[in-house]
Amino acid sequence: MHWLLCAVCLLMKNGVAEKTGALTEALTTDDACMSNHLHQGPPAAVQAVQIATSLKLAQHPKDKQIEDYSSLHEATHGTSHTATRRNLGIQLASDNSVVADAQVAAYVRTYKQEMKSKQLIYWSHISKSSGTTLCRCGWRNGCKAFGEGKDSQHANCHPLYDWPHWGGGRKTWPVHRSHASDSCEGLSKHASEKKYTLEGNENFLISEGLCPNFWNAIIFREPIDRLLSHMALLYRQKAHDSYWAEVPTGPEAWNPSNITPEWVVGSTPILSNNYVIRSLLGKDVYLLPPGRINETHLEKAKQVLEQFDVVYVTTPSDDDAVLVEDIGLSLGWTCEAEPQKHGGNRSADFISQLRASWTEDDWKKLKASNYYDMELYKHAGLLYKIDNLVFRHPQFKRSLGSAEPGKCGYLDK
Repeated sequence: MHWLLCAVCLLMKNGVAEKTGALTEALTTDDACMSNHLHQGPPAAVQAVQIATSLKLAQHPKDKQIEDYSSLHEATHGTSHTATRRNLGIQLASDNSVVADAQVAAYVRTYKQEMKSKQLIYWSHISKSSGTTLCRCGWRNGCKAFGEGKDSQHANCHPLYDWPHWGGGRKTWPVHRSHASDSCEGLSKHASEKKYTLEGNENFLISEGLCPNFWNAIIFREPIDRLLSHMALLYRQKAHDSYWAEVPTGPEAWNPSNITPEWVVGSTPILSNNYVIRSLLGKDVYLLPPGRINETHLEKAKQVLEQFDVVYVTTPSDDDAVLVEDIGLSLGWTCEAEPQKHGGNRSADFISQLRASWTEDDWKKLKASNYYDMELYKHAGLLYKIDNLVFRHPQFKRSLGSAEPGKCGYLDK
C-alpha cells in the first residue's frame, strides 16, 4: 500500500487530486514519502508516477503542456540575435512576468539592425512549402529577385542554379551549380550584379551552408502533408514533363488507385525519403540512396535549422493567412493570403482517392520512409513556438514600427 499512498501523495502535490481532510494533510506534508517507500512497490508504482507526471503536464496553465526545451541547447547559446530571441522566448514560456517590455524592445532594435545589415533575404525553398506565396509577397513589397514578376504564376524567385533537382540532376542535366554559385562569395557577387534583395533556393544548400551575409529563412511544412502535395503536383503534370522534373509525371504514372508506397519511394527516392534533411545537408547527402539517412544526419540538420534567422512552420490545418501573418511580423512585409492554391481541386481529388485506396500499413510505410524529417519537423516546431512568443509579444509589435514601403520590408533596400 505504501506505493499507492505515495502515488496519491504525488498527485496531490501536483495539484491533481482534491486536497481534502486529514489524509491530505498527512500525505502532502510527508516529503520523505516517495524516497522512503516508492522503491518498495511493484511496477505499478512507476506507472502511477508516470500518470501523475502526465496529469501535471496536461494542467500547465500556459498552454496545457510543458515543453522540453533541452533539445534547443545549442540554439540558445552564443550572442547571435537568434540565441537572444530564443532565450527570451523560453523565459516567456515559463513565466511571462520575468521578461520586461524593455528587454523585448531592446531585442527589436537588435533584430532590425541585424536584418538591415544583410545583403538579401535568402530563403531555402523546400518544394511544395508555400515558396510561391513567399516569392509573390516579396515582389509586392519591393524586393528584387529573379523571375517574371509579382503576378507570374511561376515566380519562385530562383535563378537557374537554384532550380530544384527532384531526381538528383542525373537523368537530364547535371546539377547547375558551378564553383561560383556554390560559394557564399559567388552567390553574393551574382546577387550584387543583379541587384537582388530576395533569392529563393529550391535546390540543396551550397557546400558552405548558410551564408552569414544573408538573412536566411525557411518554411517547414509537415513532411507527409508536403509529400502528398508533391505527389499531387506530379500527378497533374503531363507525361513528358518528366524531362524537367527528373521523376515520373502524369496521371497514368501517378494513378492513385495503382501506386504503392514502395513504388513512390522507388520512383522518387529523394522526394519521398527525408527530403528536407537532404536539402539542408548539401549535395552528398541529397544524393544518398533511400534508407541511408540516419540519426547523425538528423542531428546535423537540427544544427543547420537553428542557424536560420527565421523558421516558419505550417501544419495541414493552416491556411496561408497564418503564414503571411508570420511573414508580416518578422520581415515587415504586407501580404495577402493566396485565394486558391494552384491545382487545388485536382490535388484534393488525388489525395482523396489515395486515402481511399491505401491501407493503414501503406501509410505507416510512407511515414517510416520520412521518419527523420518528421523528427526534424518537431524540432522546427519548438523553434517556431518560442520565436513566436517573442514575435507576437505586444511590445515587439509596438517597437517594430512600419517598414518603408517598396524596400523589401525591414531589409530596407
